[in-house]
Amino acid sequence: MNKLKLLFITRHFPPVSYTAGVRAKNVAKYLALRGWDVTVLTVEPDKTYDQFIDSAALLDELSRIGVRIIRAKHKLRFLLRGQSIVAKVLRALSCRLLEIDPFIGWYPYAAKAVKGNRYDLIMATAPPFFSFILAYYLGKRTGIPYVLDYRDPWTLRPHGRNAKPWIRALERKVAARSSLISIVSESWAYILKETLHMDGKIYTISNGYDPEDVEGITPMKFTKPSLVYAGIFYPPKRSITPIFRAMKEASKRLPVEKQPEFHYFGAHEDYVVREAEKVGIKDCVICHGVAPRKTVFQALKGAVLAPVITSVLPEGDLLDKGIVTGKIFEILNLKVPIMLVAPHGSDARNVLIDSNAGEAFVGTDIKGMADYIIRACKGEVRPTFEGREKYSWPRIVEKLDSLLRECLTKSAARYKM
Repeated sequence: MNKLKLLFITRHFPPVSYTAGVRAKNVAKYLALRGWDVTVLTVEPDKTYDQFIDSAALLDELSRIGVRIIRAKHKLRFLLRGQSIVAKVLRALSCRLLEIDPFIGWYPYAAKAVKGNRYDLIMATAPPFFSFILAYYLGKRTGIPYVLDYRDPWTLRPHGRNAKPWIRALERKVAARSSLISIVSESWAYILKETLHMDGKIYTISNGYDPEDVEGITPMKFTKPSLVYAGIFYPPKRSITPIFRAMKEASKRLPVEKQPEFHYFGAHEDYVVREAEKVGIKDCVICHGVAPRKTVFQALKGAVLAPVITSVLPEGDLLDKGIVTGKIFEILNLKVPIMLVAPHGSDARNVLIDSNAGEAFVGTDIKGMADYIIRACKGEVRPTFEGREKYSWPRIVEKLDSLLRECLTKSAARYKM
């Protein structure tokens, strides 16, 4: 029996080191293991722009299970980088003022790279949302059905201003021709259904964890009970300040040897140090900078608590409630107790409840967080993690596989008619 051929369009893919690449890697890997012939179309890495991970073993594994990777060039790289005055001006005009996607220069090379190949289905994951536009034009040119996978909303943005009207019109056009749309949270799925009026083809495909990612991970040794946070911040919504205030309160009620430390891994060291100084706990905060994923996993494995922050606001709109950061699933994978800061009724809280992985708080509940930190530092926090398997990539892709095959059946019937 011939395998179904999938063209999977993604800007982020190993060896490029971005959180977005984690979803793309797992979708490609587990669809291939479920019998798809997967070809990944991605951007040729740029050493002056991209961060890299040691992914030789991973790429060998993907090749072994039959995943083919096509890396196409990007023609207008000044839209991504470039320090000359001309490059900066052009980038400001095109990307910030006009909101032209900086990956538009990828199109001619990407289209040429797949020309002459036959596929049963096209799937694009975004952001960047030019991958959706590329799927639209390839689908329109060939008649191949395409699927859109939203990792974030396109035109409604929880951490910035909403898109211009012409971008919203483009989203409606691209979405209307698609055969299926997936998005990472229930709240964001509801928003898409309301804004695009396409209820029948929008589904939630959560992020998740790959059990194989943590094989052989040993816990990092810390001298004191430690909270470990890896990632970035979006103040004032995603702020570290409530965590620091809770740590300060907890330390007042603990003996010196049990007082917690905070270990930060990521690019926002200046912000973390500044907030620690404001709260008065700078001596308890250690910044490690950007570190390899394995090192971060080892640190998380050695933590008594792993804070996860979606928004420090007690209440939020659906955009805020739909934020489910990818790190929550990595922590589930490692079975480390989670201290979640998120609005009431948020999707991230539902993940925590489903997986019995910790406790959730609003950003104003400093006492509640302090009490939880104290219990963790005393070794009294022991979540069961019962139910977390729902968020493993093998389980998630089982649902995605079914949707894609159903989508192909419906598309074949439509084209036949």
